[in-house]
Amino acid sequence: MSTSLVENAQWQVDFALGTFDWDEWVRQLADVFPMPVYDLPRILDTAAAWDIVYHARHWPAARAIEVGHVRMPPALGCMLSCVGITYLHQQQYAAKAMYRHCAQYTAGTMVVGAVPTDHMDHLPVVPARMLRAICAAARLSEDSRHLACWLENVIVYGSSRQTKVHSVHLPAKQMAGRRRRRTRGTSVDLDEMQSSVNRLLAEITDIAPSHLPHMWCTVTTSSTTRAAIVLYARQHAPSDV
Repeated sequence: MSTSLVENAQWQVDFALGTFDWDEWVRQLADVFPMPVYDLPRILDTAAAWDIVYHARHWPAARAIEVGHVRMPPALGCMLSCVGITYLHQQQYAAKAMYRHCAQYTAGTMVVGAVPTDHMDHLPVVPARMLRAICAAARLSEDSRHLACWLENVIVYGSSRQTKVHSVHLPAKQMAGRRRRRTRGTSVDLDEMQSSVNRLLAEITDIAPSHLPHMWCTVTTSSTTRAAIVLYARQHAPSDV
């Protein structure tokens, strides 16, 4: 439902203030807005419109009930679809937020409750399924938070600093015997682990390759039973644009 930061990275590039013509969008919105607003562009300026749409873009379906049913004329839904708000629950959020904003400056309108905004405080950097897949491929447990922190620093704050995480104890091959089992080598293919993690990191970048950094890892043994995974990132340089 496009609620993680990486899933919306390309949207932010395409619809950023200064990139998309939000002035024209608000002017056209005035023709379909179902409230008696005298001068919509003055009340709902481009910054306010973008902020509402940005919050709506990240509104999760699991919390749709908190907004409730909002009147959604087809023309208004079409205007929201033009800026990437295509899911009904996100359109309802955007419509109510705009009604609330304009009602404060329009005489004779009913009171409209505020929409929640706390969902922006807990946005995942990457979809939970992707983070789980990387942790599973790398056999991480206690270092999963370390991985999540690194992804946030690299994707959100533009860091290129490498970091090291350690896999959990690697299981060993066991040879059956009558009285005991003896170990010989590891049953984990480190090359396969490295390949799997790199493939999953590449899937993140592929969501918005022109905006998200290139990420990869190397995997080596740090002891006979543990693997050291070093994570790297390369941010886009001006020459890449």
